[in-house]
Amino acid sequence: LGCAADPRTALNAAAEKEFKARNYSEAEKYAAAAVKESVQSKQERTQAISLFQLGEIYMAQQRYAEAEENLQRSLEIFQRAEEPPPFGRYWTTANLHRLGFLYETLGRYAEADNSYRRMLATAEKAYGTGNPEMVPALNALSRIGSVQRRYNEAEALSRRALVIADDSSSREPA
Repeated sequence: LGCAADPRTALNAAAEKEFKARNYSEAEKYAAAAVKESVQSKQERTQAISLFQLGEIYMAQQRYAEAEENLQRSLEIFQRAEEPPPFGRYWTTANLHRLGFLYETLGRYAEADNSYRRMLATAEKAYGTGNPEMVPALNALSRIGSVQRRYNEAEALSRRALVIADDSSSREPA
């Protein structure tokens, strides 16, 4: 006889499964239940992951205000948590990336730029300046720079991303 699975983990897994199947209303129910269960059991890490998941679900449904609220709450928890790197930084960069994309989608380019810059700084601190984990932030900042007609900056960011990507691919075993 095995032990029953952690209900928060089971709820998050069910939410993820429904999300991938594009059953957003079911995914939302599971993720919301995981948040509630995490709050009741004082499991902030699981709560933050569940809030992130809810943010993703709301983004997929174009419920942007709710997505922003949940992503911000998740980010706040991870930023104040004593999570050891790289786990805490992974979730911080993931939240900043999704928030940046949300703001970009809504045409809130200054906020998107800020989120992506914070994402880049967190990734640099966690992984180092030449790590491929920085490429998404560099590409996002390049996109925002282009939209805001800061073409020289956008080009420099794209070049930096390409150098990192080329360097990392040349280090992979053949």
